[in-house]
Amino acid sequence: MKKIGFILMLFLIIPIAAIAKDEDANELEAMAAFVADNDLTIESWEVTIKEKVKQDQLQDIIENMKDSHLVSTTEDENAIKYKLRSTHKNADVSVIYSAVIPKDPKFETELTAVIKGDNWSESILDIYQEKFNFIMKQYFTDSSKRFACLTTENNAIINSDHFFNETIDKFNLKFVSTQTDKINKDTNKKILYGYTPLWNQKLTIMDKPVNIQIAIKSTEKRNSKITLGTPILINEY
Repeated sequence: MKKIGFILMLFLIIPIAAIAKDEDANELEAMAAFVADNDLTIESWEVTIKEKVKQDQLQDIIENMKDSHLVSTTEDENAIKYKLRSTHKNADVSVIYSAVIPKDPKFETELTAVIKGDNWSESILDIYQEKFNFIMKQYFTDSSKRFACLTTENNAIINSDHFFNETIDKFNLKFVSTQTDKINKDTNKKILYGYTPLWNQKLTIMDKPVNIQIAIKSTEKRNSKITLGTPILINEY
């Protein structure tokens, strides 16, 4: 676990580099299609968009959202933090915005949007695409950083080597590395890191590009949980 923690710290502190290329298929959509092709069911999914913005621009965004969003505010000695939830609720897809305004002007302000849901279907895909396109057009630019992940539910043991090989072939993965961790006596976790040229963002770790991660957690009760995503931003897989 220490090794995983070290890798996660690197992911969080090393900046993301954008590759100059045409707009590619949305990462979440590509992963969801791959999961469906393998007869797996999506249990939950999440897309996070982050970008540094000017403080006056961020304050204008917050002000404009107040009529259509529930706004909560917290403050400490370092920053003022906002969380905004839409008052127009959708049972399948939710959007939460958060904003951080540092009190020290040396630090930049940041806007984050999280789109997420607990299941997946063609109709949910349509809702997601509509919300994603609106958010990108309204609040973010092509310089924003985007992270996506989804988790499957399954009642059988997954052959991790077979699934990893399927992933490598499907996404044309390069610079692949794997590791196995024994979480406890009943649970194992196998993790794959790699780089796909199909997506337009990456992290650079030890001089190698990384933009996809898969974790397969298996238990003695003969069930597995698979999480696929762009490199970890918030949660450990």
